[in-house]
Parts: sequence; structure tokens; C-alpha cells
Amino acid sequence: MRPVRQWLIGTLAAAGLAGGCAVVAGLDGDRTMESPGSGGAGTSTATQGGAGHAEGGGGQRDGGGAPDAGGCKLASFPAPPDVANAGGSVEVVAAIRALDVGDTGTTVGLDLDAKCTCEGDGPSCRHPDWMAEDACDGPEGRDARTTEVFRQLVLISGGSGGTDDFTSTAELGSWTMIVRVLGWNGLPDDDRVTVSVFPSSGLPKADKPPKWDGTDRWPVPNTAIAEGGAGVDQPRYVDLNAYVSGSVLVASLPESEMLIAGSSTYVPVHFIAGFLTGRLVDVGGKWGLREGVVAARWKLTDIFRSLSAVKVAGNRLCTGDPYYIGAKKILCELPDITGALASPTAECDAVSVGMLYDADPATIGDVTAPFEETSPCDPGKDPTNDTCP
Repeated sequence: MRPVRQWLIGTLAAAGLAGGCAVVAGLDGDRTMESPGSGGAGTSTATQGGAGHAEGGGGQRDGGGAPDAGGCKLASFPAPPDVANAGGSVEVVAAIRALDVGDTGTTVGLDLDAKCTCEGDGPSCRHPDWMAEDACDGPEGRDARTTEVFRQLVLISGGSGGTDDFTSTAELGSWTMIVRVLGWNGLPDDDRVTVSVFPSSGLPKADKPPKWDGTDRWPVPNTAIAEGGAGVDQPRYVDLNAYVSGSVLVASLPESEMLIAGSSTYVPVHFIAGFLTGRLVDVGGKWGLREGVVAARWKLTDIFRSLSAVKVAGNRLCTGDPYYIGAKKILCELPDITGALASPTAECDAVSVGMLYDADPATIGDVTAPFEETSPCDPGKDPTNDTCP
């Protein structure tokens, strides 16, 4: 198995679709991200164009892609294809193998609020009174403030967490997120497919490391099954109206969940009003995803719940601890977006999410009880119950 670093760092170049609209960038660098089983076919060069900004997040696909009123191009996903009732029976099941959370300087995320804040536009929400100043967007209006969340996670945890660590642990089978596509016609354009996602806390110890050939059976928690559902055919996190445009999968997810594990950090993440994209590629006769993008919103209340799982020098963070005080001060300066569609006068209560991923063929395994860790903090010092400022 080649080194994880070689697997992670690659060229994920993006070229514009639909008349030069904004593009979704991939991982930086001049090396290739090879597909296992592909024989090292060379550089990935997806055309993840920007033909319809993610206005408001969570479902609007307006087919725009033009600069906003301030003249800034907005990074987005491809518009729906010009086909109707394509239909098909191809199923894709792929598991995340590499994850870039933007903490090392790569450009991640999509525009979520139809604004280029600090580039001619004002903010899309009112920053809380405790914040010193508004947060500026990334290039082309990209909303991805979680890059700073993960930078701070690496610092306070002594190196655990972040792109390198998350990719290494995924490679070894400690966690993943499954992307399942149903009803695809197998062609570059399909106007309607069903996309569901399932978090996984990793393979059983006896099955590690994964083979990454489609035979690995990843267990998924019952929290990813719809209420009253009998199994993975009744998923909780699903888009019944997803599509494929130019071989790029586009799905809207009102909510989704990831269970990201670092070498000594477990981060349960609950996203809302999000999008997932990825270029469908042949991987040894099965299907995988390349240049994948996760763009969403992470509410402050959910981030505090996640903090209860972070370790510092082997110990959990509890409110009042020196490390926690510093981390909270930084976190409370990060909200840049609302957790739902709202006017610019609504208070920013969430942090925008931007991630890149690659996923390889997989199999969905058993439905199990969710993985949970009980906080060792006293009830009054559990970050779950904390708020800003």
C-alpha cells in the first residue's frame, strides 16, 4: 500500500463549465491522486463548473453562475443536465478514503449565501455582538470557515485532527462516510438519481485495514435510518432529486452526519443545509468519486456538542480548563452564516463548512447502534451545554 501522504496530495484541477462560470477547486499540488486499481491513470482533471450558486443552501439550484451584483464570480456546482427522464438502474456505493478540511491551505467550499463578503458585498447575516468583525469569504465567495475550526483542533489536540490525520485514519478503516447513488443511467448526464449518505465509525478490528476494492462492509449507525425505517433502503439523509451533470454528481442534503476519527480525536459532525458533489469515475470496474466537495452549515450548538469528544494530551476538554477557554474564544469569532435561510438582519449562528474528499468502492454493512463516548466532564462542565460568548 502506497504511503498515505502520496494518496492524499494530488492534482484535482477544475475547469469551468457553462461559459466560464466559477469553478470548484480541488486539492493543491502538482502530483496525482491515483485511483486504487486504476493503474495510476494520471492526473484527475474534473470539470466541476459553477452553473448555479448554492443560494441559501439546502436545495436551490437556480442555474445562474453569473457574477453577483458586486462583480464576483460565485463558486458553485454544475447546473442540471439538459436531459429529461433519463432513468437507469446503476447503483454506486463509495466510501470516503481521503478528506481535506482545508487546514493546510487548500481552497475548499462553495458559495452558500450568494455573496462575496468583503469583495463588494456585505455579510449575509448580522454577526453576534461578541464578535470583533465580520468574517470574509474565501475566493469566489466560498464559505468555509470550518478550516479555522480544524486548524484550532490540531493545535489544542497536539496534532490530532486535520487533513493528514483524518485521511490516515480513514485509509486504515477507522471511519468513513458512505455515499450511495441509486437509479443512475451510467452516462455523464442523468436528470434524476437518488443519493443517500451514511456515517460509519469504522470497520471491525478483524477487517482492518480495508481492501478498498468494493468488498469492505462498513457498518452504519441506526441514526442514519429514517424514523420507522427497516434498513438502509429507508435512509435519513437522502436527496430523491439529485442529478449527474457532465459526470459530476450533485445532491442537496437538508441534514447529514459524519463521524470523523483522528488518531486521538473523535469528531461527530452534524451538518445542515448542505450540498455534496463528486465526479463519478471507474475504479477497477466499480464506481468511485473524485474531486468530491462537501459544503454545508455547522451550527454553533452542534459544534459545542462535538467539542465534548475532543482530547488534549489524552484528556477530554471540559469548560473552565485552560485549553478549552482559549478554544472557545476562537470558536466564538467564527460564525459567518445562518443555520437556515434568513435575512441579513438575522444573527449568524453557524459556521460554514467546506471539505474535499475522494471515495472508493465499498459495501454497506450491518446497521448497528451508534458509536457514542460518554463525556467524563461533570454535567456543569460539559461543552455540550455551553454557548457563546
